[in-house]
Amino acid sequence: MTWPALDLADAYAYAYAVQQDNITRRLATGATVIGHKVGLISAPMQQFLGVHEPDFGHLLDDMVHRDGGTVSAARYCAPRVEPEICFRLARPL
Repeated sequence: MTWPALDLADAYAYAYAVQQDNITRRLATGATVIGHKVGLISAPMQQFLGVHEPDFGHLLDDMVHRDGGTVSAARYCAPRVEPEICFRLARPL
């Protein structure tokens, strides 16, 4: 299905609206926001994926896998490992 009247700005707005609905639903079932992330910050990755700016999102407590823990691949549709560099700040920016 195509949406000819949908431009790039609309697509971003709808994508982030869907993300916010999912976060709201997960918070309602007990998840906790523990941080935020920015992705696609390098020009080569943006070019590879055909985007022109970084994306952002929420990090929830149930997204964290601690060292030594196990992860069920069946929980994911296309399991991959993507390391994330995190910083814990003493106070909000």
